[in-house]
Amino acid sequence: MKNESGCRIGILPASFLLGMILSCSAAKDDGYLSPPSDPQAVERAAQKAKQELSSATYASVGKPFGCDSDCKDEELGFAEARRDKVSKSEDCTSRFSNDSLLSNATQDGCRAYVQAFDTQVEKASK
Repeated sequence: MKNESGCRIGILPASFLLGMILSCSAAKDDGYLSPPSDPQAVERAAQKAKQELSSATYASVGKPFGCDSDCKDEELGFAEARRDKVSKSEDCTSRFSNDSLLSNATQDGCRAYVQAFDTQVEKASK
């Protein structure tokens, strides 16, 4: 069979293309694909993480960003992030940028909470 321009159209090219498409749909986990996520499992992991961190403090998660003498400002940022359920480090920057005296330390405390939360979610998901 030929098309208008005189080129042969055959079944072989179409079947070859179909085979290629089908072989791509059965992708195997090569370590680079993220596993499919179950929204309910993710929510359960998040709830468990919140519970695990309900009494945590900046000091109890290891003071990941260090601090001056009493870590008061970092503890404040950590506690506020926990109370307000902050889940993204970017939110820490906007949340504590108004008060220049507290901004760096409270942002660090907030980021420490987000990191601890992410770590707990990852553990609970396994």
